[in-house]
Amino acid sequence: DDEFDYDSNNLMLEWQWNHNPDNKSWSVTERPGYLRLHNATIASNILWARNSLTMRTEGPACSSVIKLDTSGMKVGDYAGLSAFQLKYGNVGVYIADDGSRKVYMARNSGSEVGNSKDQIIAQENLDGKEVYLKVEFTFATVSNYNVSNNIDKANFFYSTDGSNWKKIGDTLSMSYDLKLFTGYRSAIY
Repeated sequence: DDEFDYDSNNLMLEWQWNHNPDNKSWSVTERPGYLRLHNATIASNILWARNSLTMRTEGPACSSVIKLDTSGMKVGDYAGLSAFQLKYGNVGVYIADDGSRKVYMARNSGSEVGNSKDQIIAQENLDGKEVYLKVEFTFATVSNYNVSNNIDKANFFYSTDGSNWKKIGDTLSMSYDLKLFTGYRSAIY
């Protein structure tokens, strides 16, 4: 848990940035109780998003939940929560060309870092400017040294009140390789 109620821009050690952060483009003190991320550079997908804040997931199951305030977002902006690895899945909000807010679930349609691209699987209109996002992770239990049953899954949800959750998109079958790092992380982008 992290309520982002820091006195200075020093995060708990559990947090890791995906890249070297642009320290002028994030803050936990600018608006007390919030992690604020500013767009400083355009990224084609989350793998290139410089200020993505990540935390390792834990088995046999865990979930990540954030409350997202979209009021500062502009046309073309994307923000949300990711099951983060090369084969990522995202649940988030983007601002469409007409200014409407869309809750969406996407996954990586590429097989390498260089050809990664968000493939939006599902989207719905978002009424209001705040939304809760959740990713639920379930990991295989290793028995007899057999992990071939591939039950490593992530599911994506959103809620307008933080209590009543609606599943969006499909289930991500997580896969592991060393093209990025070992394991999956939750990422705020």
